[in-house]
Amino acid sequence: MNRVSPAAIFVLVVGLLCTSAAGAHAADTLSFRAQAHLEDLGWQGWIEPGETLGTTGQDRRMEAIRIELIDPPEGMGVTYRTHLRGQGWQPWVFDGQPSGATGVGAAIEAIEIKLTDDSRGYSVRYQGHVQGIGWTGWVQDGETAGTTGRHLRLEALNIDIAKGDAPTAPGVKGISVRYEVHSAGAGWTGWFENGEVSGTTGQALQIEAVRIEIIDPKNKTGITYQARLRGEGWTDWVENGATLGTTGEHRAMDAIRIRLVDPPKGMSVRYQAHVEGSGWMDWMPAGETAGTIREGRRMEAIRIELVKN
Repeated sequence: MNRVSPAAIFVLVVGLLCTSAAGAHAADTLSFRAQAHLEDLGWQGWIEPGETLGTTGQDRRMEAIRIELIDPPEGMGVTYRTHLRGQGWQPWVFDGQPSGATGVGAAIEAIEIKLTDDSRGYSVRYQGHVQGIGWTGWVQDGETAGTTGRHLRLEALNIDIAKGDAPTAPGVKGISVRYEVHSAGAGWTGWFENGEVSGTTGQALQIEAVRIEIIDPKNKTGITYQARLRGEGWTDWVENGATLGTTGEHRAMDAIRIRLVDPPKGMSVRYQAHVEGSGWMDWMPAGETAGTIREGRRMEAIRIELVKN
């Protein structure tokens, strides 16, 4: 009678475990492909998970998009719609159908994507690269990526489909910072997180107001901030999501200071301002001034992130 050696048994067990783990991992993600019709270039090749749809740094508009799932579970599909300049939101389309327009020179400005009702616990998340802004924050499951009413083209798109809720941007020790600014003529940008750009660049739009808050599962850490407003000087400090600045008064925000309240040991905050005529300034540590004083130069965008000391 042939006997199986312990070494052979070990190899067999390891192989089975690896196969099982790989299968479990594969089941947590869903494959797809997407295609974009670009200004002057027409339909481009299909991209797959991990690849970027569209272009950056070329000032080239996307005009139409197709998205389809690859070997999805029975009954599952993807649906999406685009917002075209001068035309507004287009009807929802499904599973590889084009959304947008070709041959009319209309730029896609925003997109919404979601899975069909039988999503089996999967979630789709996506982020857009917007003219003059760059990469926006991630949104998910039918939320809007891009802008409407601001005449800013959507130039590129990242898409991810996985099981469970979409992960939030990385913070420190489970704590995140999020923020939004009010830009002249554009309004509130929507929330951005952990180092993402809020505001505009290349559009000559001043920041007029800001909101900042800490997302802390234990509700122990807070944030406080003050700004220097054109013609008024430094404001009082406000905290945790309060609106700082003005809206509708055309008053520029020239500088900002930010501090954490009761942070965990080893955690701090840093922030950076994009300033008229200078671009991105140096990162500033907690409590220091980002922006300019008495120079009459507006802040146009900010980035904020939590860091380890």
